[in-house]
Amino acid sequence: MDRKLFYLIYNKIGESTFLTKLTVLLTKYVSKIYAFVYIAGGIYLFFNDRAKLSAYVAVPFFVLCLTLILRELIGRRRPFAALGVEPRIMHEDNGSFPSNHSASSMIIALSLLNINTALGVAFIILSILTGTSRIAAGVHYPLDVFAGWFIAVAVFGVLFAVGSVY
Repeated sequence: MDRKLFYLIYNKIGESTFLTKLTVLLTKYVSKIYAFVYIAGGIYLFFNDRAKLSAYVAVPFFVLCLTLILRELIGRRRPFAALGVEPRIMHEDNGSFPSNHSASSMIIALSLLNINTALGVAFIILSILTGTSRIAAGVHYPLDVFAGWFIAVAVFGVLFAVGSVY
């Protein structure tokens, strides 16, 4: 099922020059947008709500570490390496599951919800586009992306439900 969905997304995007170029653009540059907005959010909290700052910094860092550890333990090869498809971006075959870009973009988007709801929602949508672009670029399977999102949502949900962080 994972491979079928991968091929469906990868091939469908590949049929359109515009969507292929958009995929490459998103895949190459969206992480820079997230980094900028994340840093800007941290600066905002530093000056306006320091009580939230430590969680804002620590929770995405925790999610990043968790995804990197899981990736090392699982060692799943990327689709371009395992299936022999042409990647639409240059990328190392350094582990595919879970998608770090998907997890990081989603946890940052969720963290932004505490600063500005509209901004958080906009970045959740961008996170969905980010994950989809990673599949369309041939560097992740759909399950890699879903797992990244799940990790981010689960960590955020647990910490939000406990109420000790957010």
